[in-house]
Parts: sequence; C-alpha cells; structure tokens
Amino acid sequence: MANQTNLKLDQGSSSTSDTTAAIRAHGDVKVRTGVLWLVGAVCGILAIGGLLAFFFRPDQSKDIWVIIGPIISGGVAGVVGAFLGSEKHTS
Repeated sequence: MANQTNLKLDQGSSSTSDTTAAIRAHGDVKVRTGVLWLVGAVCGILAIGGLLAFFFRPDQSKDIWVIIGPIISGGVAGVVGAFLGSEKHTS
C-alpha cells in the first residue's frame, strides 16, 4: 500500500493538487450516492414488508399498502425533485 502511495506522489498526482471545485464535486457525488442508498434501502424494506403482508395476511394488506404506498412514492419523488432542483441550481 505504501508503495502505491509513493508511486502516486512520485508521478505528481496527489490529492492536494485538486482544485476546490473538484473537491466540492467529489463531495456532492458522495452525498448523492448516500441519499440514493438510504432512500432505496428504506423503500425496499417497506416494499418487502408490504409483499410479506400481502402473502401472509391478505385481509390486512390493503391497510398496510395504504400506509406505506405514499411513503415510497414520496421518497422517490422527493429524491428526483431534489436532484433536479440541484441540477438547475448549479447550472
């Protein structure tokens, strides 16, 4: 590992030579990836719970989907809206 670090430093490509814009862009990508993973995981857990309720308690599954359906669609719409808003804001 140390050899790879020394090789990069010898070639002149270190992380200290990044511009402020490149560092900010890298942070934005990390945040967006984290948000997508979080919303995707929550929506996936809710969807699996709804499917399990559909198979194990079909008489109550409608009540469960009435609760979790808007949460899933709100999460997806919120992420799409936030990403589209940030794209228009930065351009």
